[in-house]
Amino acid sequence: MVKNRHISALFLSLLFVQSALIPIYSTQAAKVETRWYQVEIILFKQNNSSTTVQEPLPENTILPDPSGAIPLNHTGDPTKTWDGSVAFKLLDQSQLLMRNYYAKLAANPAYKPVAHIAWRMPIPRNRNGYKMQLNLGPLVTKATKSTAPESNTPNTPNNSTVPPDNDSPVINDSGNSTTPAQPGTPTSPARNQVHEFTGTLNISRPFYIHFDIDLAYYKAGATPEANKIYRMQQVRRMKSKEVHLLDHPMFGIIVYFAPVQGTEKF
Repeated sequence: MVKNRHISALFLSLLFVQSALIPIYSTQAAKVETRWYQVEIILFKQNNSSTTVQEPLPENTILPDPSGAIPLNHTGDPTKTWDGSVAFKLLDQSQLLMRNYYAKLAANPAYKPVAHIAWRMPIPRNRNGYKMQLNLGPLVTKATKSTAPESNTPNTPNNSTVPPDNDSPVINDSGNSTTPAQPGTPTSPARNQVHEFTGTLNISRPFYIHFDIDLAYYKAGATPEANKIYRMQQVRRMKSKEVHLLDHPMFGIIVYFAPVQGTEKF
């Protein structure tokens, strides 16, 4: 009986130690581990029409909802900084890491680059992440019954020759600029205008980085009935320091995440 009492006492003491460790473990697990990344994307068109694509192309009539999304602009969020980097602030051309990819796309007649942008941001270790707003490419005037058919004349915003990467638009604030946008607040489109590409991007990191994009390509037609909206909705798990491709028959996105040094434990 004495031996059994000794075993019972030992078992109870182990239970006490285990229960004492549970709050410590839970507290450590609850600590949010935040890392900063440079996020870079290249958006490009596939040089084909919906009539040449073999697979069925679903069309949409609704653009993605930007409610609650953080704008990507030239000021960023000054309340979130790390070693001189401001979150959600568009980086200069000199800081872009995929200029060679842009150049290869521009040299290939099968593709037409639309935008090449990058920004830095914190990505905490959770499932929520940050939702950002994407407005890329020229402003397109929504077609009306009096709108003339699309012209094939070169050097228009929709048909212009792709400039070299050092002159390409980072984000098209003015609607048809072919030079990097200057710091400042982007121009708001008129009620009858929309960016050619508009949508949202949610980036989170439950373990690996999750890239959740909802992007619409607004292709204006000669009449309201001829307008087309092609929408890409994809969720992709990604690793940093690897190049990723998200593909749609009408357009595509190249994505790269570069860890910012010194933030592994921040």
